[in-house]
Amino acid sequence: MFRKIIVSTTFVFLALGLFSCYTYKYGDFSVDGNQVETISIKKSSENEAVFLSDLQARELFVGLNNNKKVGPAKFIVLYHIDIKLKNDSAISLKCGQSYFYIENNSKCYKIKSFNFIEDFWKKLEEK
Repeated sequence: MFRKIIVSTTFVFLALGLFSCYTYKYGDFSVDGNQVETISIKKSSENEAVFLSDLQARELFVGLNNNKKVGPAKFIVLYHIDIKLKNDSAISLKCGQSYFYIENNSKCYKIKSFNFIEDFWKKLEEK
């Protein structure tokens, strides 16, 4: 009897340990440029956001939409991107060198082009 309790308790803890490490699978992040009303990008150390033109927004979406999903990741937030959609909803992204996540969400994505956002910001500063 005692042995049965130990075996079943061990099984419960083993199952809990295995399932607590499970990462939820989710689809890639994608934004349809036709649904966007405004988009702004702000460097974390700067006070003012830069609003993007349609051409700049398309260029940004090409890079952001070229991503792959990853599990939870830690990175230093360098840029904030705020996207306001035509249906009055909004998406806020926190971005690092090659990672970003959707604010108030644990889903993290890796941009396939390393330093894409930093290079994009440098182009904005040149103009």
